[in-house]
Amino acid sequence: MTLAFKPKDKVGDNSSQLVCESFSLDGCRDALVEMIIVDELPFKFVEGKGFKKFVDKLTCENHTRFVVPSRFTVARDVFKLYVNEKNRLRDMFVKNKYRVSLTTDCWTSGQNINYMVLTAYFIDSDWKLHKRILSFSPIENHKGDTIGKTIEKNLKDWGIERVMTLTVDNASSNDTAVAYLLKRFNKGLLFGGEFLHVRCCAHILNLIVTDAFKEHNDCIDRIRYAVRFITSLARFLKFKKCIELKKIACKSYVCLDVPTRWNSTYMMLEAAVKFEKAFDRLEDEDASYRHDMSPNKEDWTNARMLIRFLKITVVQNCIRLNAGSANALLVGMANNMKLKFEKYWGNNEKNNLLLYVAIVLDPRKKLRFVSFCLKIFFGPEVAESMGNVVEQCCRRLFHEYSTTRSGSRQGCSSTSTTSTQTVSGLDTNIDFDSNENVGEDFVYDTIVEEFEDDSTTPFEQGSSKIDIYLLEANIIL
Repeated sequence: MTLAFKPKDKVGDNSSQLVCESFSLDGCRDALVEMIIVDELPFKFVEGKGFKKFVDKLTCENHTRFVVPSRFTVARDVFKLYVNEKNRLRDMFVKNKYRVSLTTDCWTSGQNINYMVLTAYFIDSDWKLHKRILSFSPIENHKGDTIGKTIEKNLKDWGIERVMTLTVDNASSNDTAVAYLLKRFNKGLLFGGEFLHVRCCAHILNLIVTDAFKEHNDCIDRIRYAVRFITSLARFLKFKKCIELKKIACKSYVCLDVPTRWNSTYMMLEAAVKFEKAFDRLEDEDASYRHDMSPNKEDWTNARMLIRFLKITVVQNCIRLNAGSANALLVGMANNMKLKFEKYWGNNEKNNLLLYVAIVLDPRKKLRFVSFCLKIFFGPEVAESMGNVVEQCCRRLFHEYSTTRSGSRQGCSSTSTTSTQTVSGLDTNIDFDSNENVGEDFVYDTIVEEFEDDSTTPFEQGSSKIDIYLLEANIIL
């Protein structure tokens, strides 16, 4: 028996606890397999001379010597562990019948092989959020029916019967996949699949911002070329020399962007403009640095304008600010963003209501915050109508879960009754000038601060649990 310090199981707790452990050859072998998986090591790692020598030194005289297994044995142990964990997870799905939310994505590798990943998210009986990759495998093609059939097969293989949502990007094939699942899997869906289809907000946001860039792609491409040019060591050393010659005292460095992530383009531009003089000097220091592809003065000026444009973190506010700008370029970008925004998010009634419900379930925000934000961005009429829609959605969900939990409609009859007092109507007196020119600092934090200054109406005696939650004062942390 030995004493050892082990990290605590609590999430976010980095402290350790003293435990008593016994030496076990099987335990060592399990730990070795876990190390290979967690640290993403090749199987041949265990056959390295240095590793074997290290293990020999760890073995005490009082303990049986641990013989390091071959890479083939380790590979079998890894697969065995995978099978055991998969069966354990499947048994948990079958036994507990968790309602699962899914995300999926498809792409094509450099070898022209189609892949699809399916990830499940669920909350267990201890209210812990879990994320599990159910499948990562080749797929025949990216057609909607193929995606839908693959998801259906995976759900059956895992014993998953209850699905909450499926989050996908905006490819048209995903609409077909969702339609297929609605037809084949409707018994396990909430409200017949009314809330199944969730369009990926990050993908939509990237499309909106990318549309703002489309008239400046040449400018961005030239700066991207300059950043990519100095990725090799030899060119980097020349660029470093240019930085020293221009006496640029900046500790940060340039970074290349990822086309599918608009914020990485912002970070690339923000970092690159600090080294404008160094890039100009590089033209004299390196003959292979192409003059026709390198950024010019106008490109750097446009880059600074784009950085300013992207600093406004609320999309609606970004459009509002720049649509009336005296700068024609900013107006063009704002109009492009507006068209794309209205295509996906302009009609609130087409948005998945669970996105609003998620905010309502935050005890710091609740329904009043939803109405507050809707009034700011869409006006009082939209705020009132959409507030009522979201409220009724919350009541329907509460009734559904109350019925499921009690096992009978009778046990929750009092909670399913719609209150005569409309909660969202409380927000119609919030003061806001729709014509007010909102400044750059008017972002999410400012909205929250204004909202927290607002008062709320206490709940009435005898209200149901859903009324109490919606009407009681928000929690301030």
